[in-house]
Amino acid sequence: MPIIEALNQEPANKLTIEQWAVKVGASSRTLNRLFNQNYGMGFSRWKQKLRILKSLELLNSNIQLIDIAFELGYESTSAFITSFKKHLGCSPKRYLAQN
Repeated sequence: MPIIEALNQEPANKLTIEQWAVKVGASSRTLNRLFNQNYGMGFSRWKQKLRILKSLELLNSNIQLIDIAFELGYESTSAFITSFKKHLGCSPKRYLAQN
């Protein structure tokens, strides 16, 4: 699926499901249905999970939090940390210390 390839290469991409639908020639409902069928979640949730997985890769590469935040499309380091905590239950620094 071109959407997955594009977001894997550029997780900061801010296109909405509606914009992707126009780009790939399908309806947003069809795309969301495909995400639910293939991944057990809608597009937005899948994209959030992708960003968290990418953040783990970057954290393990000793990249600074500010660079990770902007690489993944967050507006600030604080927004990245908040999202990280929401999904993993701890801050990126604590995650690194525990692993």
